[in-house]
Amino acid sequence: MNPLPLLRLLAIASFGFALTLFSNTLDPALYGYKVLQLAPDNPNTLLGFSTAAGSLLVLLMGPLVGLLSDRTRSPLGRRLPYFLVGVPLMIAGLLIVGMAPAVWVFVLGVLLWRFGDNIIFAPWEALYADRVPATQRGLASGLKSLTEILAVLVGRLAAGELLARQPQLGDAAVFAAMAVPVAGLLLALLFTWLGMRDEPYEQGEPVREPLLKTYIDSFRFDWRGQRAFRWWFANRFLFWIGFVTLSQFLLLFVVDVVGLPEADAQRYLARLSIVLGGAILAVAVPAGRLADRYGRAPVVIVACLMAALGTLLVLFLRDLNWLTLAAGLIGCGAGTYLSANFAQLTDIVPKLEAGRYIGLAGIAGAAGGTVARVLGGLLIDPLNMLTPAGTLGYLTLYGLAAALFVAAAWVASLDT
Repeated sequence: MNPLPLLRLLAIASFGFALTLFSNTLDPALYGYKVLQLAPDNPNTLLGFSTAAGSLLVLLMGPLVGLLSDRTRSPLGRRLPYFLVGVPLMIAGLLIVGMAPAVWVFVLGVLLWRFGDNIIFAPWEALYADRVPATQRGLASGLKSLTEILAVLVGRLAAGELLARQPQLGDAAVFAAMAVPVAGLLLALLFTWLGMRDEPYEQGEPVREPLLKTYIDSFRFDWRGQRAFRWWFANRFLFWIGFVTLSQFLLLFVVDVVGLPEADAQRYLARLSIVLGGAILAVAVPAGRLADRYGRAPVVIVACLMAALGTLLVLFLRDLNWLTLAAGLIGCGAGTYLSANFAQLTDIVPKLEAGRYIGLAGIAGAAGGTVARVLGGLLIDPLNMLTPAGTLGYLTLYGLAAALFVAAAWVASLDT
């Protein structure tokens, strides 16, 4: 396979920018704004369980969508048709979340945008296994992480600043915050379509099986034979519980533990994104290069330990400047991890089943995210009530996150 020019690598990565921009407009800014509005007495409970329900869709859908994309025959190729289905569903879900007048409408919007996202995700990541030569996968993973972190920066900064002005601007601020990811998603779809040009897939006869059998087959996996994928899955699961635990409840942590009013907390998190984004941008591509040169697992181990150290600092620091420094350390760990970990995955997955394996791999992150959100929903509000300070739930959960990062480093060491 010939090396791809930079423009084609960026064409594939651009959709990662759009998907990440979308999710980081919702979380934490728009989600935080809506749960405080709809459930002011139990915001963590609503946030935890509604987002956990969205994560469950990945468990149910990811491998099936990946398998179907592996088998798709169309003039647009195997992967792009799924982009065209998922994009309008994501936009509709975002609008429902932003304008939800009641809890059940909010949950419906969460589920709808996650449904659309899950239709796109496995086919999109499978493009890396389809199109990128092995010698470029570390670089491609670094560029993927780079564009995703740029999206974190833009999404959190724009949404935080706009929603902080909602008391003055009203619904106009909410619509403006939602317009940013919608524009990003549509532009990325155009760029990916024109710049990547997925080729029609013509190999072999189309596979025709009953839907139930296809669904069951999409989850089949030789856990004993695929040792590398097994350890990759466990490492991703543990890391993602810790990472989602930190990010999902961060706005409410800053309000309840640090003591900032909601509008100030929105602004602080928006500006914190600059630090996080800068840290991850600084390490994403170098980390991919290091993973190409020295191997994936050693870089993953270092990344997990960096995230653990940053989380421990968050547990004990309350000064905003020191918290920003701790967040920068977590950002460096996350950026390094994302580059090396994804390069590992593209090495492991078989080319002809890349979509299905990417879908199976997505279960690790989805399951980890679901566990993190359920733990937050179950623990934070009840434990906070046990102490006068009202912070025990957050501290318990963040301490657990630090331990999980260390456990992820240990699992990664087993595959060296």
